[in-house]
Amino acid sequence: ANERIILYVGRLSDDKGLHLLIAAFKLLLKEHEDVRLVIAGSGNYEHFMKMANPLWNKIIFTGYLCKEQLEELYALSTLGVIPSFHEELGYVAIEMFMHKLPVVCSDASGLKEVTDNGECAVMIHDWCNTLQLFTLKVALEKVLSDISYQKELKEKGRSKYLNAYSLDVYQKRIGLFYQ
Repeated sequence: ANERIILYVGRLSDDKGLHLLIAAFKLLLKEHEDVRLVIAGSGNYEHFMKMANPLWNKIIFTGYLCKEQLEELYALSTLGVIPSFHEELGYVAIEMFMHKLPVVCSDASGLKEVTDNGECAVMIHDWCNTLQLFTLKVALEKVLSDISYQKELKEKGRSKYLNAYSLDVYQKRIGLFYQ
């Protein structure tokens, strides 16, 4: 009940930056024992479980979750992380915004667009440099330790979702397209 949850949702793959997230989380745990990393998605479990060793009590692999289960997880989480090296469309970021979850993400092209180049998320610019592991750890730490910053990110993300991605907005755009 007193732990803060860092949530990753997506395919378990190195190109999604999951290996960096696990390494950054291990560094974060040295200073913040009240955090837990939850990894939701399918992929190469064996590869990433080896990386999680010996922190299996702090890093949870849920596997693929249905929509209802994922929504429950969004509601329980403190922040979401999307450390991808490439994203066509930041669909997970949109879902996180919909659920008022603060987001820490890379500067992959699809994430730049969805987050307005980091205006409504903590975007790690120059993601492919050699310091990304430490930059990710610092970004996670900032969001975890600053409640007012968390609230600001939640509001900005939710506003972005409502103004650009909600069903009402899409219905209006489709209507305008066919006019």
